[in-house]
Amino acid sequence: KFSHIHVDSEESPEGISIIFSLTPFRYIKDIKFSGAQPVFEQRILSAITIYTGDVFIQDELAQQTELIENLFIEEGFFKPEVTVDIQIDPEDGNVVLRFVIHKGEYFRLSQIGFIGNQNVSSKRLQFRMRTWQNSFLPGYRGRFIENELITDINRLVEFYRNKNFANVQINYEIEKHPEKNDVTVLVSIEEGPYYKISIEGNERFWNLTLKNDVVIFDEGNLHDMGLRNSIRNMKDRYREAGFLKTQINFEKTDELKNDQ
Repeated sequence: KFSHIHVDSEESPEGISIIFSLTPFRYIKDIKFSGAQPVFEQRILSAITIYTGDVFIQDELAQQTELIENLFIEEGFFKPEVTVDIQIDPEDGNVVLRFVIHKGEYFRLSQIGFIGNQNVSSKRLQFRMRTWQNSFLPGYRGRFIENELITDINRLVEFYRNKNFANVQINYEIEKHPEKNDVTVLVSIEEGPYYKISIEGNERFWNLTLKNDVVIFDEGNLHDMGLRNSIRNMKDRYREAGFLKTQINFEKTDELKNDQ
């Protein structure tokens, strides 16, 4: 309840008096933002670590402005500056904080390139990326946001897996050009082998039923983990049907297929 407590004593003919000097804490009555668009205020409130109703500690404000600046950097602005105005409510002595956000310029995507893609054209991959599509839109929607690029990369991984490239690995590099307010992106793709699944020796279940247990196109197959998980799923299916000693193994051949 108190930011400072000072204890003193005073002697008198009647005895010793103990004197407590109390300085009460101020509380954060409200948190406001200026210049936040196009970022929603709720996102900013989620980024900072103070809340309405907290005890007001002025030394924490520098950390809060840094958190807000980092959020706007993630949103594509490369030199955001945040200041804070402290207002004391004269009625109750509590604090209203107003964060003033100067966003500055933002990055746009100027070019995106691909290397390592042998079975899918760069143009086809490009048009599957919302990051690239957004680069043509006017206003703030044309901002380059790295988190959106990460989402696109995950979509491309899913796309390749759906085309039977279970081992695909995709990475990216970003080169920023603050003098031109733009960025270029290079996407590196390791497609890995094309997988064609065949199942032999099964009499109890249809091939299509067992292929539903194959997870390499959902979770990948690095170090054959996807195949091992698929075999475990099949064994579980057989075990539930009463076959307790089912043996399942896999073999890989070097057959490859280019899929445009």
